[in-house]
Amino acid sequence: MIDGKLQMIYKFVNGDTVYYKKYRKETLYNIILESYDTMKVNNMIVETMKPTLLVAQLFNGSLSKEKRKQVIQSMEKHHKNVRKDKKKMKNLNNYRV
Repeated sequence: MIDGKLQMIYKFVNGDTVYYKKYRKETLYNIILESYDTMKVNNMIVETMKPTLLVAQLFNGSLSKEKRKQVIQSMEKHHKNVRKDKKKMKNLNNYRV
């Protein structure tokens, strides 16, 4: 947080003291609260996950079973296609439910 505003982490990447690290399937935590907020973790102020995000809704029980099934099937299809053709770069806008 700088001047009371959260900053995008990529702005701090300098390749020396702050750098990208390949994800190696370590445990990753996303905190989902009833409303979006910030919290202090390891002396850093970080965001909680917005409960309105689709991925949050998959875990917080706010989707019906049928809608949850549709979302998961769509994501699986998307990732299957990405694995088939790694040259195609897709983003969350490619998910269709």
